[in-house]
Amino acid sequence: MLTIEQLKTIEQTPDEGDISLKLLANFYEVYISNRIYELQMEDGTILIFSAENRHFPHIIGLHKFTDKRKEHKNRLLHYNKQLKCQKGFENIKSSRITLEDLKNVGTKSKTYKRYKKRILNFPFSYQLLRESKFLSYDKDEVEKDTRINGNYIFVNDINNDKLHFFFIDCYNNLMEEESSETDAEDLVVPITFIVTKKSDFNFVANQGILKIRKVIIKDLDKSTILEEYDYGDMSECVVRKNNKSNS
Repeated sequence: MLTIEQLKTIEQTPDEGDISLKLLANFYEVYISNRIYELQMEDGTILIFSAENRHFPHIIGLHKFTDKRKEHKNRLLHYNKQLKCQKGFENIKSSRITLEDLKNVGTKSKTYKRYKKRILNFPFSYQLLRESKFLSYDKDEVEKDTRINGNYIFVNDINNDKLHFFFIDCYNNLMEEESSETDAEDLVVPITFIVTKKSDFNFVANQGILKIRKVIIKDLDKSTILEEYDYGDMSECVVRKNNKSNS
């Protein structure tokens, strides 16, 4: 089993035996969640992103694993509300919902197979937030029909996959989920993590590249600066200097 520290710097997709849902939730809580991401753009505008624990279940697609069959042993999967927001996060953290539970969801759509790559590749989200291309996103510009909402994408090619970390404005209005005082109009929050083939440009082909000048990552509650990055080639968003923290 990998550690949360090792997940920060992985170069290959982890094997199923090297992770657990609880490990991923711990990783998200320690290294991604409870933070403000201040993106200072080249044109002088500032985008404020935030991430909270309750966003994690939706990012990995946990709500897609509802299984109301009586024969499924984990009754929590019978109820969609147990898979969402803070409740879903707590069920994962306490191991009341495990990877094995998801693998046993018996739907004709083969749910686990569909979401397996999303779950296994999720640790790369840490790297995407710090070293990737950053795009505006408009689903109406996507060539193929899609239900993926969002306003911004962090995207990068890793090995044979194209990884997309989507963020959205006005999370509560669109998702109709539990409210939070920190979800203000000027905040943008994570909504989903999508994995496609490296050759698949469906989500990025008609979107605009945004140039980031600087990223400041702060503690959500105390506004203490945890990390600070200045970007060199802004179209690629590659970290060059001023990494103030190893967190």
